[in-house]
Amino acid sequence: MLRKINLTNFFAVLLIGGLGLGILSNVIFPQNPKLSCLVLAIAAGLWFIKPYFKKWTDRFSPQTIKWAFVGTMGIILLVQLLILHFLPATVYHDPYRVLNQAELLSRGHLTWTHSIYFYRSPHNAPLAILLSYWIKLFAMIHLSTFVAVHFLSILLLDGLIALIISLVRQYTTRNYSVLATMLFFIFSSFAYTYYLQVFYSDLPILFTLALVFFVVARWTHLSTLKKIVLGAAIFLAVMLGQIVKPNLIVLAVAIVLVGGWLLIRQRKQFVKLLVPFVLMLGGFAASVPVTHVMEQTSHFSESTKYEIPTTHWIEMGYNPNTYGRISGADVKKLDALPTKAARQAYLNKAFPARLKKLGIVGIVKQWAVKLGILLNVGNVQAAYTGGFIQAPASYQKIAAPVKTLSSALMRASIILLYVEVLLSSVALIRRQATLPNTAFVLALVTAVGYLAFHTLLWETESRYGQALIPMLFLLSTVKRPAIKSLTPKTTRFRVFSTVAFLAVVAAAYITSPLTLIDNIQLVSGQLGQLSIQYKALLTAVKPHQAVTQELQLNHSASRFIVSTAPKAHLTGQLINLKTKHAYQLTAGPKSLLVHHVLAKGKYLIKISNNTTKTQKLQISRMYDYKLAPYPVKLNNQLHPSWSLIYQATRAVKI
Repeated sequence: MLRKINLTNFFAVLLIGGLGLGILSNVIFPQNPKLSCLVLAIAAGLWFIKPYFKKWTDRFSPQTIKWAFVGTMGIILLVQLLILHFLPATVYHDPYRVLNQAELLSRGHLTWTHSIYFYRSPHNAPLAILLSYWIKLFAMIHLSTFVAVHFLSILLLDGLIALIISLVRQYTTRNYSVLATMLFFIFSSFAYTYYLQVFYSDLPILFTLALVFFVVARWTHLSTLKKIVLGAAIFLAVMLGQIVKPNLIVLAVAIVLVGGWLLIRQRKQFVKLLVPFVLMLGGFAASVPVTHVMEQTSHFSESTKYEIPTTHWIEMGYNPNTYGRISGADVKKLDALPTKAARQAYLNKAFPARLKKLGIVGIVKQWAVKLGILLNVGNVQAAYTGGFIQAPASYQKIAAPVKTLSSALMRASIILLYVEVLLSSVALIRRQATLPNTAFVLALVTAVGYLAFHTLLWETESRYGQALIPMLFLLSTVKRPAIKSLTPKTTRFRVFSTVAFLAVVAAAYITSPLTLIDNIQLVSGQLGQLSIQYKALLTAVKPHQAVTQELQLNHSASRFIVSTAPKAHLTGQLINLKTKHAYQLTAGPKSLLVHHVLAKGKYLIKISNNTTKTQKLQISRMYDYKLAPYPVKLNNQLHPSWSLIYQATRAVKI
């Protein structure tokens, strides 16, 4: 019975269905007809030049491809360094809280009480602990937290890119596949935005998966010494990856499933790959005691008073109002309950009731929507960043079109990647005579596993779908029937069909009533905070004291807002240091703000306590990592690593 099961066909069909929805999602979302037309135009243009690009690259020698690889990595690194120097981003939400706690621990302050965030989300505590070790290592050689964190990001990101390109090089003799992969990483936003600017758990998981498939693909051809080194590498990578992000367990399930299938269908191959499979499963097993030891030595312990049950994340995945993403309303309901047991009791009733209300049709619809979100890349590169802290004036003039074009290019490139993998999956189904390479089967099962986990069991975000990237690039190299050379007749048809398609797209673009760009752009800001919702410690401002911080606007802005605290009786001014004109800030529930045209130049943010009682204010505090270009001044003391939480923005419409 088991021998008759075709594992490849079963998972290939599932992946084809998922990628079909992913293609549709990337065409449609974010919902803007003009932007969708731009995506389709770019995708059509890339599709049109593919055979010509293939013919041109067939002439390249292996040595040329090697130099192209070196050049690719050099260009990417150079652009990354320029971005980090001139365009550092303001990081907020979970990655900021992890960074803040990591720096705190690295300085020997083994306390977790600056907020309740880690008691609420204990799965991120190990990531903060591991990052603190890295920061401490760099502090020992007198290098800043900024250097430590971004060096780690570059190391993992560029390592990931190099591993993916190497995988593609290994499994294809087609130069154009390798060069297309290189061009994707050079010209798309993948290497320059989220993964570069924000250190969070997604990047280590991507690197771990790329390393795993790199080793599995080469294992049978490695020397004994290389097997020892790379075997130890995948053991450590899997162990640390599971510690950092528990959803890596999908890989463990895939290993067991594929290993069992090989044991039944192809025992020789099973024996050849038994060692790396055992090492990886050993890494998963080792993650449990290692995590426990790390938390003990860092004085972290979970709290039933604040912890949210696992069922909560599953329940949010079936919230139709948020399309299966994180729901603020669901979180608030649980916040109102006093203990983990009370929250679990509530979920035991609320979750079945939600499923019943959805019904079979509603549940299936929810799965489809979640899958579309998971495979969409329209906004993923802007995750956890509010924009650039203080972009140069020259960039701000072109920022909106660059961001829009970058997003469209990323979506178009991913659509074509999905198409390539879809065709590869069809080729795997048609390959009846021989079993496909084990690396392909493991990639196929792991990719579908991630889709199933976040579609059926968990809440979803576009970031989570990025874990498929290493598997998709590997699967895109599956050999398919050769395409016939272009004849004059097929060339004419190709030109005609492309021109006709672009004409339809252009007509749709012109007739769409919406604008291509209609958003809010950050001119200058610092958004990192521990958040009042997590009971973050606030800074006391004594009677008749003021907190000040300078601000540089390299472009005019139309709105300025600075966070304070609930029920804080504070007044604020934004003072133009050149003209001395003071804009009075209006008090809101948790902020001070002004709607006014603000000319570019240097300003002073001044928040005053004019009452006779001490008031509370949100100030983000770091030990070494500079959140903003200018320090906070409090009690006549400068704090270079502190910052107010502020943003100056402008509306952009094109």
